Amino acid sequence: GMHTNIQAARRQFELKSGDRYILYSDGILDTSCKDGETGKKCKLGLKGLLNLIQKYKNLPLPQMVDAIWKAILIICHYKPKDDMLLVAFEIPANGD
Repeated sequence: GMHTNIQAARRQFELKSGDRYILYSDGILDTSCKDGETGKKCKLGLKGLLNLIQKYKNLPLPQMVDAIWKAILIICHYKPKDDMLLVAFEIPANGD
């Protein structure tokens, strides 16, 4: 839902050629999954998302986003419990 009086920290980043930035909603982090060893219910969390980013980081950006998205859908058995947003952009190389 909509919230009022939200406070957020301001951060500045130096954008460098070739850098990739990935934005995501909390629905991605809250994706339910089962622990492979124990079978207990767990959440993907930031660690899980970072693992997926690391796994697919060498793909071209559109394929990387697709691969991460497909992996998340598989994890939640194609039944997300919350809205999910995953957006990425890459700073072009000089001259591109």
